[in-house]
Amino acid sequence: MKAKSKLIHLGSRRFIPANEIWYLSSKSNYTDVFLTNGEQFTSSTTLKILAERLGAFPSFIRINRQVLLNIENATRVEEGVYLLADNKEVKFSRRRARVNKDLVKPKKKGPKGPRKPKII
Repeated sequence: MKAKSKLIHLGSRRFIPANEIWYLSSKSNYTDVFLTNGEQFTSSTTLKILAERLGAFPSFIRINRQVLLNIENATRVEEGVYLLADNKEVKFSRRRARVNKDLVKPKKKGPKGPRKPKII
């Protein structure tokens, strides 16, 4: 049985379970909220306040100054970029990459050695 997620107040009269939030994106004093069911709306609450409300949930990380991401809903993490389910790329800052380096897959390096000459 799936445990119910705590409802988070997102402004106005909107209360959403935390596990249904995909990511939040700031626009000045407003925040665009993207849900896992595809719904999107704008809240008059700042991203900073919403980040404090979601602080009890370790799956939410601030990946840059504008985006708070639920990493459980990220499909893949590459160097410098989170790839979301709709193939949208969200870049994270270098400072955040250092903090969350365990989430970043290291880039594979090829074997060092002499290069094979090109045959023309």
